[in-house]
Amino acid sequence: MVVVQFGKGVVALVTFEGLRLEEGMPIYLQIIRYLERGIAAGTVRDGDELPSRRVLSARLGVNPNTIQKAFRALEDAGVITSRAGAKSEVSLTPEQASAIRRRLLEEDRPVVCVMSGHWVQGADCAVTDKWTRAGLALEGGADLVLELPTPWAMASAETFARGAVSLLWATGVVDTLSFGSECGSADELRQAAEALDAPDYPARLRAALDQGLSFPAARQQAANCPCLSTPNNNLVVEYLRALRHLNASMEVVTVSRRGAEHNGSRTVEGF
Repeated sequence: MVVVQFGKGVVALVTFEGLRLEEGMPIYLQIIRYLERGIAAGTVRDGDELPSRRVLSARLGVNPNTIQKAFRALEDAGVITSRAGAKSEVSLTPEQASAIRRRLLEEDRPVVCVMSGHWVQGADCAVTDKWTRAGLALEGGADLVLELPTPWAMASAETFARGAVSLLWATGVVDTLSFGSECGSADELRQAAEALDAPDYPARLRAALDQGLSFPAARQQAANCPCLSTPNNNLVVEYLRALRHLNASMEVVTVSRRGAEHNGSRTVEGF
């Protein structure tokens, strides 16, 4: 999604640039799923505009009738509205957005959590013992809590993520990986993961380090991904890299973080 300026107002345009069509699922359903995942993540909101059917057909390289079928289904579901001579736009209430989020995650689907033990990243002691935290997770709706062994829990983001994803994938029952991120956009995070795995990334990283930049700043510059400026985005990108390296076929759902920043000491908007 991008934000574009029309006259004196600012309108968000859902570009579908991050949609990668795959085999095995009808294309019109992939278009619907893409929009719904944006709604669930909070990156697609009420009032956002969609490209015209002709423009989206050309962008995706698919038959216009396929776009029409997807838009008609979204209209019938009350997710978008279309007017003659005007672009279609997202039109939904907070209750509808919540319902879409619940449906994507399936409210009755068991939830498996991976959690650090007594010790967490940075060799810090957790705010409370692991049994109390596991109990809180169960009270919050989790069905199973798995402990990430200490060597992985206290390691770098890359090792932490590889350990967590490996543990979930090894269960043989986890098919969706959900996590919080500052940007709330799975597509933006995927692009960052791909940039870090690009063949020329190591050379660009060395060049940035030679400029005297700190490693986090050099990493962000070498990847050319602004989302790498925040801690949770960085960890999430490592989750996505781990999925690719393990060839783990999990669906990905990211939820936009709200409230205080990482390590913040004051609440923001009640969080």
